[in-house]
Amino acid sequence: MITVQIAGAGAGKTFGLASKIADRIAVAPSTKSIYALTYTNSAKNKIKIELVKNSDCLHVNVDTVHSFLLKEIIFPYASYVLGEKYSSVSLETLPSNNQMYKNARLKDLKSKGIIHVDNVYMVAKQILDKNNHKNNNLYKKSKVDYICNIISQMTCSIFIDEVQDLDQDCLRVFHILGGYGVYIYMVGDPKQAIKYPDSFNDYISEHAKGNGDVIFEPVNNITRRVPSSLLEISNVFCYTGQEQTNYDGRIGCVKYLYNDTPNYDIMLQQALLNGKLVIINQKNDYYHTKNGKEHHFPKKLARILENSPSVDGRDLGLYINSLYLDLMEQLNYFPENPSKSAANYVIRKHDLSGLLRKNNAFGIFYEFASQCSQEKSTNATVVKSIESVKGLDSDVVFFILTESFINYLNHTNIPVESPFNKEWKKLYVALTRSSDKFVFVLDKRMVGEEGLKKAVSYLQFKEIALIDDAAECLDWFKK
Repeated sequence: MITVQIAGAGAGKTFGLASKIADRIAVAPSTKSIYALTYTNSAKNKIKIELVKNSDCLHVNVDTVHSFLLKEIIFPYASYVLGEKYSSVSLETLPSNNQMYKNARLKDLKSKGIIHVDNVYMVAKQILDKNNHKNNNLYKKSKVDYICNIISQMTCSIFIDEVQDLDQDCLRVFHILGGYGVYIYMVGDPKQAIKYPDSFNDYISEHAKGNGDVIFEPVNNITRRVPSSLLEISNVFCYTGQEQTNYDGRIGCVKYLYNDTPNYDIMLQQALLNGKLVIINQKNDYYHTKNGKEHHFPKKLARILENSPSVDGRDLGLYINSLYLDLMEQLNYFPENPSKSAANYVIRKHDLSGLLRKNNAFGIFYEFASQCSQEKSTNATVVKSIESVKGLDSDVVFFILTESFINYLNHTNIPVESPFNKEWKKLYVALTRSSDKFVFVLDKRMVGEEGLKKAVSYLQFKEIALIDDAAECLDWFKK
């Protein structure tokens, strides 16, 4: 059986998922496994925190979707069904502008038993889908049937959080398992589907009037986070029937300001220092973005550093952060060739020479130091991208508007045939991060005169007040 719960931003999806898991445990066979899956490691940790509150849930397998597909489907069964043996996964970034090189690299990885992370969903579907072109005869289909039955005999339930982040291949995988008797519970928000804007909504549309193999719970349109003054704006970017109301009737506060407002720079830095969300769509000359990774630290280097004596039981993320801070500090002291000199200093300080030599990774470390040097030399303020703030919230949020989003707010230049596209959904995500105060930032260095007129016209129409001195915002950080 497959159950789908649509829940908007701030609806308490993770809390609700933990409650559903507890209910399921009460009736589940003790011999079968229960999984709680989500898209990212940070979201996985949120699920763990919720489950720890209920002692009955301590034995639930909490993992990312990718890890589940690798460990439970691809590694054990790809050889049997597809004749392809995989034993590890590559997270390397492949070029998007050179398909020939990309294909050659994927083929090389495959020959070594390595699957690239971008192919995990597709290969998992190939293993479990009898209708896939690779399973083109009765013998191959019988293999698929055999594997699906094995998985269903070992698995009681699979709960999936943030299901809108999955593509159509991955959704198909879980739909197949549901057809073999595994209880599948999916919760997500199609309005926040940025990476695959159409997949979850297409799945909903396909099965909403189907044969009853998918049960849809009533849409949860109650938000416990977004105040009503902000909902008046964000609800415009909802699918029909998914507009939200606030749980406790909080009004909140929505305002706007310009980048040349007095005390703007001080306010921005204080906002960042106090952990408030400052969001922009894409980096530019004035704002750089972080996408939730440890300072873009290379994954290969992180795996190598796991074996460093300096880690010695410490949290790897904290150790990486200390390396980054050391690098940034030392970049101030070397006027000539700062990145290599700073890198050599950090290598000596953390006794990394032997480890880097053993793994032929000096070049990777020097490249990372060079990236840090470029970051150090720029005057751009480092803020967060919209992709990186999914799942995050703050009582105060600053949203730096760009021309494209100004057009969307005004409903101009929006593709008629596909209004719920990636940009539309990014805007919804940005608009639903605040639990109290939300400020639109109009940066005159980025937005042209016509764009500023459009933005002000919209903001004034919505009766949103102008902040004439950013010192007003500084008081918000003291509470």
